[in-house]
Formats: sequence, C-alpha cells, structure tokens
Amino acid sequence: MIGCFPIGTRALAETKANALVLGRVYAAGYAPIVPSSVTVSPPCGSVVATGYAGQAGNFEIVRPPCGTVHAAGYAATVRTNSARAAHAYLNVLEDSSVALTQGTENAAFPAKRLYDRRVAQPFKTSSTGTLEVHVDQGSSPAEVDRLIIPSGHDLSGLTVRLEYSYEDVAWMTAAEFVAHNSVLDAAFTPVTARFWRFTVDNPSRVVTIPEIFLTKVYTWDRLPQRPGGPEEPQLNASSIETVAGEERFIVNGPPRRQMQYTLKSIPDAQKAALLALWSSWAGGNPFWVFSHRGAWIFCKFTEDPKISEVYAGRHDAKVSLLEVV
Repeated sequence: MIGCFPIGTRALAETKANALVLGRVYAAGYAPIVPSSVTVSPPCGSVVATGYAGQAGNFEIVRPPCGTVHAAGYAATVRTNSARAAHAYLNVLEDSSVALTQGTENAAFPAKRLYDRRVAQPFKTSSTGTLEVHVDQGSSPAEVDRLIIPSGHDLSGLTVRLEYSYEDVAWMTAAEFVAHNSVLDAAFTPVTARFWRFTVDNPSRVVTIPEIFLTKVYTWDRLPQRPGGPEEPQLNASSIETVAGEERFIVNGPPRRQMQYTLKSIPDAQKAALLALWSSWAGGNPFWVFSHRGAWIFCKFTEDPKISEVYAGRHDAKVSLLEVV
C-alpha cells in the first residue's frame, strides 16, 4: 500500500528534486511530504523504518530502488503485515519426567506419544474419567509461556487446565479454558517452574491427544515481507510407474500449507533465534510457526534459512517452510 497525500507546490518541487538522493529519509503518510536532513547508511531498497502511530512492527517503510521516478506525492512503499509472526520449538516434556497421576494409557497409544513430535500418532486413554499429566523438569527448569495442542484431539467442549508448582505442593493456574476442535493455543505470563500439571476434567469419553507442547514463544523482531509465498497448499501425493508403463498414484495425506518468508534487515537477536530454530530442527524435529495468516502451523524447513549479513548488526534471511501433518 502506498500512501498518497496532497502537497504544496514548493514541497512538490523539493520532493522531485531530492527523490533520488541516496542516504536521505523521506516521511511517509504525512502532508506535505518534505525530505528531512537525516542521513542513513542502508542502501537503496532496504528497510529504513518500521512502525508508526503506535503500530510498531506492522508496517515497513522501504526505500525505492535507485533510479525510480516517483509520482507526485509518493515518498515510500509501505508493506502491511496482517499478523505478528513467531515460532516455538522447545517442548519441556521431552527432557522431563512425565507420568499419568490420574487416568490410564491405552497400551497401543502410550503416554510417550504426548511428546514425540509425531502428531499423526496420538495418545489415548483406556477409559473415561479425569486425565492428569504430571511433568517434573528437574533442577534446571526452562521458562514456559505457551501451551499448544495440535488439531486431531477430541477435547472439544471439555475443560482443560494447566497448572504449575515450584515444590509439587501448592499449585497455581497458568491457563484454563473450554477446548474447541482445532489447534489449542493458550498464552500466559512466562513461568520458570519445576513442576507442571495438565488436566482434563472428568471427560465422559476416552480422550485422544496428538501432542502436548509446553513451550516458549519467540516473537519475530521484524516481520516478513508480504506476500508470504505460495497461496496454494502443496499436494501430499506421489506416483510410481509399473513395469508395464502404467502410472499409479498414491495420496499420502492431506495437502500441506507452505510459506516462504523474506526477512530484511533483521537484528542480531532475530538472527540468533533463527539459528537456534535451525539447530533445534536438525533435520528431524518439527516446530511451530505463527504464520502471516494468523494461525499456528506445525512446520519443517525445506531448505536452510540463507542468513547473510548486510551491514553491522543487520542481516537478511529467506525462510522456506512446509506444514507437517
């Protein structure tokens, strides 16, 4: 979206005269548009400002390419992003002692499936009644601020409660809600507690849960440029050819959403977070990404993130992701 506003004759002349001067910052979304005397180091085409009017991070003001001729009243391109992107890869259950303190597992769908990152293979209880999952992180607990449960559960309409304790005696509630039938996402104030307790109160049916993620969310400092890659999902199908030359088709599962994000001029902190995500992925540990479409998606990398330094403390990256089902 490009902001266009009426400007005076003198201001228009100044804008035209200075529009292609390198290192000059131009105001966007104001009238009249008059170049300031502030100089910047990024080259033409790079992001030089983010956010305005209390909406920091939702807009990126981008310098035009060198040699571009502006129409009267246009000073910069403003890219609008619909959602604040984020990711989460930690699951504290994986490095904890996990036990069912109420309810029993179905031996064919054991409790270890609650934290194996294989969302297509769920955990199930063996009977009705309250389910309580007890988690002990040990002496070096990690900070947690989010509970995520993938779709494929049957908790819709049931009350779910997440509690924490520092000594396994007094318990405090981090989140409590009535579940719906898609991805469950409960955010809460960050807590560093050794003990956690996940409870489903007195269900009248056997409970199915693909995974319980107790995690820490990293919200991206800079948003990806729009668009966010292909709009269509990738078909999850393959084909083989018989000896006789006949082609046979196999549908392996539902279509998978895909995202391709271009990140410009990200700070060192976001670079470090992307590298940590890449290291955690390690070719086999899917993770969660809150996409530009406003939904948590269980993902994998389809290629390395291609992080490169553009100048001191700033980096460009390209992130290609595919949904894991």
